[in-house]
Amino acid sequence: MFKGMAQTIICRYAIGIISAILLTACAQLPLPADSSPQVPQESSCGNVLEFYTAVSHLSDLSQKEILQALRADVVENNEACSQLRLTLMLSRPSTTYQDDEAALSLLAVILHDFVASQHPARGLALLLVEEIDERNRLRATGRALQQRLKQGRSAAAVLRHQLQALRLQLDQLKSIEQDINEKERAGVGVNLKPETDREPHEPK
Repeated sequence: MFKGMAQTIICRYAIGIISAILLTACAQLPLPADSSPQVPQESSCGNVLEFYTAVSHLSDLSQKEILQALRADVVENNEACSQLRLTLMLSRPSTTYQDDEAALSLLAVILHDFVASQHPARGLALLLVEEIDERNRLRATGRALQQRLKQGRSAAAVLRHQLQALRLQLDQLKSIEQDINEKERAGVGVNLKPETDREPHEPK
């Protein structure tokens, strides 16, 4: 009961944060007379880490609903802060919707945008890029190790087969040697006669 109430409270809290974020996502800072782009304030994106923490406490269904809302907002507004929040969602490990490739594409857009390049959250975007790159490197290393393990197992199977064939050949050679020895002993027994079996007239 208490667990359900807590999740409900967290869900409402997260939805409140996200609603506030999405309402202010399109707000543009005033430009000076020369129309040169200005550096946005930290509050323009809100606390993205607080958003990430709130989302992480929600159910899978609620997370997917938020993900869909962020996708729609990015498509409609193409705004850097929404892109950053969507990237946080897509880069969350151990989730069914994790998509590092899509997250990197969004981060590339954010980091190459002139205004976003001076954004206070640029450091977070760079950190996400490094984290995703490291995950991809570890995945590639894991795949290489699995390939080497597979090759090692195949080589071991070949060696076991060769060893089994050699043992069979050795058993065959032992059997042939045993047959030869038995025949030799049998032949010696037939050809030999004791001295007492000689006829009296036979010279010694």
